[in-house]
Amino acid sequence: MHIITMITLDKIEVIDKPYKQTYFIGDKVDTDGLKLKAYYSDGTTRTVTSGYTISPKTLSKVGNTKVNVKYQDETINYKALDMEYNFIGYYNKML
Repeated sequence: MHIITMITLDKIEVIDKPYKQTYFIGDKVDTDGLKLKAYYSDGTTRTVTSGYTISPKTLSKVGNTKVNVKYQDETINYKALDMEYNFIGYYNKML
């Protein structure tokens, strides 16, 4: 009799955020440098640098935006700063 044990992904965490952290509205999220740590049910871990998906792919509002990272069935997020300079609005305030 053979016993087969399924090893499953328990959780993930961000161990290194992407190199690029500041964006303008409309910029695509750059994941270069993003590293995850995957924790498995048998106690093993693995560093993950690819094979995940992100959302949103493009940043569309001013301020901190949560970028969701999904790897297999687990999702985690990190914050990216989305900035937009509105020079016309700034100029009108100065008048």
